[in-house]
Amino acid sequence: MGQEDRDLVELRISQADMRCAVEVLSLLTQQGEGKASQLEPIELWLKGRALLADRQRRKKVFGNAMIGEPPWDLLLFLFASAEIDGLSMHALAEQSGVPLTIAKRWLGFLEQQNLIALAAHRSDTRATMVSLTPAGIERMQTYLKSTTALR
Repeated sequence: MGQEDRDLVELRISQADMRCAVEVLSLLTQQGEGKASQLEPIELWLKGRALLADRQRRKKVFGNAMIGEPPWDLLLFLFASAEIDGLSMHALAEQSGVPLTIAKRWLGFLEQQNLIALAAHRSDTRATMVSLTPAGIERMQTYLKSTTALR
């Protein structure tokens, strides 16, 4: 796999995507008040996925040097991945296109800001898992609610 291939992260339909799609379809077919507010987290997640895909297209066209925002890339990828248990630090760095050494530095900062949590992997003691904290999720949702870029 070439560097260009690694820079563009392909968004695949995961089990989380399928669960969200089933939930959206279920909510859309139900009648009654309050159903629209239940769709908001899913809409924000989809908006996050679209924003991530847009950043990946920009990286492919312009290259990493013009798109360099490692902390944002890490947060956005975590949010868009919707992995409940988080991602390993290595997988997050590789899939978000942030070099591991830079990712480690920024993940330390993001942890100090209470936006992410670092935890030992359940079965591989060499791996560190990264996940968004509730505060990190809330801040990402707040940003995505306020952005008009992908409405």
